[in-house]
Amino acid sequence: MNFAGLGSILMKKLINLRGSETVGEMLDMAMKRKVNFIACQGTLEMLGIEESELIEYEHLIIGDVDTFLSTAESSQIQLFI
Repeated sequence: MNFAGLGSILMKKLINLRGSETVGEMLDMAMKRKVNFIACQGTLEMLGIEESELIEYEHLIIGDVDTFLSTAESSQIQLFI
């Protein structure tokens, strides 16, 4: 949750305190490794986010629960965030 901007500030502070990679850096690492991403269609619709607003990435698809489950079934690792 964003909590009117407070969530972002707290996350950045935690990242700095722990010396962790930023979300952007982790995303870059995942993209270099050609990780497949599934953007939740329902969440995009609920938040009013259009496909054109997403980061362009060849291994990104928009899907629903069935899409995730069928993809996860044949994957070695699955993360649901």
